[in-house]
Amino acid sequence: MKLYRVMSKKEFDNVSPEKPFSWIGKCKWFTDNKDFILSRVTDGKFNNSKFKKDRYTHLVEYTVEDIGVLVRVSNNELMLRIKDEPKLKVSCLHKIGNLL
Repeated sequence: MKLYRVMSKKEFDNVSPEKPFSWIGKCKWFTDNKDFILSRVTDGKFNNSKFKKDRYTHLVEYTVEDIGVLVRVSNNELMLRIKDEPKLKVSCLHKIGNLL
């Protein structure tokens, strides 16, 4: 399954095949809907991003094998808790880069 995450440049720079998730908080948010992330998340209104312009500037595509540890919180959002991160196997990581 393909998952997408938009993040800041700082977080993006910390993502690598050996360490695919750069943790700052308790949870990470993903979507399996690329159109959602490219239109809604980057629209400048999502999650108060209009106050922090560099919050959602870089895109990463993950191919994961087992999504059982992800919690679906809406039609377009999946959540991964930090404690469950070791259980999520990333088979491919594609750093797409700057969206702006």
